[in-house]
Amino acid sequence: AAAGLLVLAPARFRGGADGRAFRARALLAPAHALSPVRTLRRLPELRPVTLASLGLGTAHASTLAFLATYLTDGLGLALGLAGALYSTMHVASLGGRLVVGVVADRIGSTRLMLIAMAGASSLALVMLSAVDPAWPRPQLFAAAALAGIGISTWNGLYLAEVAKLAPVEEVAEATAAATFFTFGIYTVAPPLFAALVWLGGYVLAWWAIAAVVLASGAALAGSHRRGRAE
Repeated sequence: AAAGLLVLAPARFRGGADGRAFRARALLAPAHALSPVRTLRRLPELRPVTLASLGLGTAHASTLAFLATYLTDGLGLALGLAGALYSTMHVASLGGRLVVGVVADRIGSTRLMLIAMAGASSLALVMLSAVDPAWPRPQLFAAAALAGIGISTWNGLYLAEVAKLAPVEEVAEATAAATFFTFGIYTVAPPLFAALVWLGGYVLAWWAIAAVVLASGAALAGSHRRGRAE
């Protein structure tokens, strides 16, 4: 529907950067599907941070898709309470994004902050696996808030790091390429999480995702050390 609106828009809004008019059939052009891959090949400095985003995105997508289900199906909480906890996670992430942005500015490195967020995300996932439905409600809401801060606050840092790494004239293309892979994992991660739940339960799924995001953070830390050594 959004693409259809482009067809109806005035011509001056439908022209691309090269002056060519928008064509709906261009959306299915194979060259466009390969463009993100070509961009990452041309800009190798984007690869480590893009790889890290796959781990962070796996944690984020899995939590967004399954937290409410986990609270009700896995822990037996009432649906209303589960919804309130889910909302708390989102509200906490809004404030958390501001905080991590300020901290990244203070330490002068979005990459170091991303590495820290990978560790925080893995810890938050392990915490979710340990939630006990018998906990007092304040403790449950605190856990939901910590999960939101640890798992859902990395996106802005990621986009800032991509913009910093890309040449000025290629920031838009680099951002599009990097987010192509990031949002791709948002499609893949929830079914994988569901498969892990089916195979071994929620605790196995949370711990497996925690291991993935921790590994992606470790890989980013390794690339950061190599870059400083060079």
